[in-house]
Amino acid sequence: MVEFALLLPVYLLLVFAILEYGWLMLSQASLGTAARDGCRQGAVVLPWVGSGSDGSIDTAQSVIDARLAELGLSCAQTTCEVTVAIEGDRPDQALTCDITRDYGPIIGLLPTPGQLTTTASTWLEYQR
Repeated sequence: MVEFALLLPVYLLLVFAILEYGWLMLSQASLGTAARDGCRQGAVVLPWVGSGSDGSIDTAQSVIDARLAELGLSCAQTTCEVTVAIEGDRPDQALTCDITRDYGPIIGLLPTPGQLTTTASTWLEYQR
């Protein structure tokens, strides 16, 4: 009984740490997946889009929003910011997708970051 009483807090801390940090890593990986998928879809500029900028940004933004909703990380649940921008000049333009989202811990007993941030970037590909 004494051994159990001494080791129970250690075991519980270990289980809580596995759950908390597992949830943290899953959330971070899901944000990275959404940003990467959005940039990949927005990188292919359609030929009928005049400047290429608006079409790429709109496509990436809609894919990111849909992907976040699929993963259960919708911006409606918590404060988050999605920024999609085109950097550089033609033909060396890159589409950059940034996502910053508040992180809500499951248990709250262990130190975790308050926000999760991810960035994805890809070169724009002009189709002919």
